[in-house]
Amino acid sequence: MENKHRWGILGTGNAANVLAAAIKTSVTGILSGVASRDEKSAIAFAQKHGVKKYFSSYEKLLKDSDIDIVCIALPHNLHAEWSIKSAEAKKHILCEKPCAINYESAVAVIEAVKKNDVFYMEGFMYRCHKQTKKLIELLQNKVIGDVRLIEASFCYHAFFDSTQIESRKISGGGGILDVGCYPISMARLIASIENGKDSILPLEIQGMAHIGYDSEYDEWAIANMRFQGDILAQVSTGVSIEHRNDLRIFGSKGSIYIPSPWVPGGAGPGITSIFLKQTGVKEIQEVHIETAVGLYQQEIDTVGMNIHNRQTKEMSWQDTLVNMATMAMWRKSVGVRSISDSYVLK
Repeated sequence: MENKHRWGILGTGNAANVLAAAIKTSVTGILSGVASRDEKSAIAFAQKHGVKKYFSSYEKLLKDSDIDIVCIALPHNLHAEWSIKSAEAKKHILCEKPCAINYESAVAVIEAVKKNDVFYMEGFMYRCHKQTKKLIELLQNKVIGDVRLIEASFCYHAFFDSTQIESRKISGGGGILDVGCYPISMARLIASIENGKDSILPLEIQGMAHIGYDSEYDEWAIANMRFQGDILAQVSTGVSIEHRNDLRIFGSKGSIYIPSPWVPGGAGPGITSIFLKQTGVKEIQEVHIETAVGLYQQEIDTVGMNIHNRQTKEMSWQDTLVNMATMAMWRKSVGVRSISDSYVLK
């Protein structure tokens, strides 16, 4: 592209660093600015990534006419606020998941995006990877017949001190919002394909969770879901437990296994695999997917190539809203109290 989109990043944490590296290698974008409320952090980030402009506030970056797209890499509780402010500043938006900390705030985000006619995508990077696109193709071609059961998990085991726990409470803490959104989005994607629809909500959801005494949020959780067509899904998540972090799909004529559905290939370029087992056949077929660029560059270029559409088929506005609604159902079923968003409720 002769005229690349100019990116600005809000935040300087781990996600911001990963996305900055991807923007610099993308074919559609260049990294033009970074903002942090800590000016020293912004300066260090700019020096590390060779960014010419750094800002000591998010507002200053949004006012800069040299920024086309804003990447929001902030704590969960700031996603809705800064998505709305970015939309009002007429900036296109890539926002780290989750879109917001509750469904009502997610609705406010999408309304702001529509009103201001800007691009928006929630950052489910795995949806942009060639591996996921190959999975969609296999399901559409009915290689395992009709899907009957889905199993998906995404967990990690972190050790938080009391200060970190309090911070996570404010920012939305808990496994369901943090990484449970991934298996929920995948189960919904598969069920949507099977039902020939763009984005569907489960008909019912039954959840269980361990709610931490000190944290007061879901430290690990599971959910059983039923979709149209009697498709059943079992998903699990957690921030204090290790798990397989894989995907298994069982159909009327076989099964599919993906060992790394969320960060295919460890985020870098290379070869990933989907394992296909046909009913009555002993041999397991390994389907290879080769990528020349990493996971996050695929995400950045998906954004860049769809600015004119204002959204992507990989993660549409409707898909974001339905995913947030599903997580609200899950959280309610396990007894996690609803998190208010003071900015949106003002």
